[in-house]
Amino acid sequence: MKQRYIVAAALICLSVSVCPSLLAEATFFQVEGVGVIAAASINPPDPVEGCNKAKQNAKEKAASAGFKGRAEWDRLSRDSDCTLDTQGGGSPGMGYYFIFKARGKIYK
Repeated sequence: MKQRYIVAAALICLSVSVCPSLLAEATFFQVEGVGVIAAASINPPDPVEGCNKAKQNAKEKAASAGFKGRAEWDRLSRDSDCTLDTQGGGSPGMGYYFIFKARGKIYK
């Protein structure tokens, strides 16, 4: 009889310690944002402006999920928080689409 009480007490203690960790909310949201700027190859866009566009897009995605706190950006290249990719505009002489991507964590 005494062993049943000990086992029951152990199970209660275990459930009390495990349940809060299972119910804990996520404290950050992993997100990727994209900023696209169309420009001529002779006069490319400002990389800071494109990166800021991508970060703003990521913050908007996180805010729609309820995360509006501090942002911690991943280092995606040697000297920037963003990556840059280009895509041709279709016909020759049309220019390019400069695609900036930012990735990071947004905290609650």
